[in-house]
Amino acid sequence: MDLGGTSDPYVKLFLMPDKKKKFQTKVQRKSLNPVFNETFVFKIPYSEISGQVLVLNVFDFDRFGKHDQVCAYHT
Repeated sequence: MDLGGTSDPYVKLFLMPDKKKKFQTKVQRKSLNPVFNETFVFKIPYSEISGQVLVLNVFDFDRFGKHDQVCAYHT
């Protein structure tokens, strides 16, 4: 959360163990309850799906400094 009590969250997505294909949502300005209504397609062969883990990292965008990681999810 920023000093003003809000956050500018966005999400970075990638598949492990490769980390080759990465996607990123748009920044949701001044929101503590963001809705990311975006779709991303990872084109991988069906035979390789079982060995993949989807990683979602949530960050708080900071225009003048380092973007802070808020949390991470693995599915």
